[in-house]
Formats: sequence, structure tokens, C-alpha cells
Amino acid sequence: MNYEKINNFTYSIKNNKNINNTNTNPNTNTNTNINTIFFTSIINSKILENNSAYLIKKKDGYNESINSITFSALTVERATDFFIGKSLDEKYQLVIKLLWCINKQNNSLKEFGQGFYNICLHDILVIDSSVFIFINLDYIKQIKNDCYIINFPFIKNEHLLPELTEIKSIPCTVNTNCFNYTLGSIAFYILFKKYFKNCTTCTTCTMNLKIELNCIYKTKLYWCIIKCLKNNVMILI
Repeated sequence: MNYEKINNFTYSIKNNKNINNTNTNPNTNTNTNINTIFFTSIINSKILENNSAYLIKKKDGYNESINSITFSALTVERATDFFIGKSLDEKYQLVIKLLWCINKQNNSLKEFGQGFYNICLHDILVIDSSVFIFINLDYIKQIKNDCYIINFPFIKNEHLLPELTEIKSIPCTVNTNCFNYTLGSIAFYILFKKYFKNCTTCTTCTMNLKIELNCIYKTKLYWCIIKCLKNNVMILI
């Protein structure tokens, strides 16, 4: 999925891939294209409510779906570029806003029985230096009984919950709390430019994490990252 500058004040996010998977919308009991779910969830989350966002519908025969969203903005860039050269003080408030936006976007997706099981920094867009949106649909999994359904090979990166990297067979399910680890890992990486790779439960790793976070000790973000990275999540096979 890519973003496009339409003019000096308008951008769009569009998915040109033909994605066929559908999901039942609990509010309408109808099968809904994943593109439609994704873009509608952005509107429903209201993270772009100050950017005059609206959806673009596409017709394919008798079928109608949503494959893009248009919004007003002065700047749009990827998070990997946005955070370059910023000091720890600058990044502190921005990371809090990033976590708030992505979590709100994910909660909106959950209303459609979908959610992010993992994310990557490159596919987070930064809009007007204040709004953050994740735009890679390959990281979305169906949710059932508060668990992500892992039924085909999935993307692994440095922010994935460690237990998920050890899965030997699929299908399996994992509690939706696993996404908290990803958010904490992303926040840790942005602040300190290194990955948190330790396990999630041992006392030694907890102490190492607290030492790394010493420069933001007892702040809101400190306790948020501690809670996210030390959350023990049970994998169900």
C-alpha cells in the first residue's frame, strides 16, 4: 500500500493489490472486503477527523468496495524517515502519540473481527508530524474469541512477540495481547535505535530493560513500555 500526493494540501492512501479475503462485519452480518474494512476502520477511529478524510469507492461489476482514502495534509512521510535526527526529548511525546494512534486504529479494526498481530516502522505514515497510521494489510489477522487466527505463514520481524517466532506448526491461535509487545518494541526502538530482543518473563531481562529505560524512569512512557514488553502471552496450538 502506498500514499500519493494529489496537490499541496491533499494526499491519498491507496491499495492497488487485489485482496480477496473477506470477513463478516459483526455490525451488518455481511461479507466485507478487507480493503473496505481497513479504510473504514481508519474513519471510524477518528484519528484523521481533523484532516477532512473521506473514502473512495470502487465498483467491479455489481460489487462495490473501498480501495482508498483521501485527506487534507501539508506533509506525509514514513516513520523511518520522520524520526531521523530527532532528540530523545522530541521523540518522547511523539512516541506517546504514535502508540495512541496505532492502538486506536487497531481497536477500530477489532470491531470488524480483524487486527494487527504485528507492525513495522517503515509502514507507519506520519501525517502533519502528529498523526500516525499503519498501512500494511499483510499484518492483519482475523480475530476470534480474543485470539488472532494464524492459519498461514506470517511476517516475522524484530518487533514480533518472541513466542510467535518459535511456532513450529500452523494453524494456531495467539491472544490479541501479543500486539502490546509489538507496540512496546516499536517504542523502544524509536527511542534508543536498537531492538529489544530478550525474552518476556525472566527477572534478568526485566532488570536489563529497566536499566535501558533509566533515562525516562517513572514517566508515563516508561511504565507503558515495561507493561508492554513484560506481558506474558500464552500461545494456543
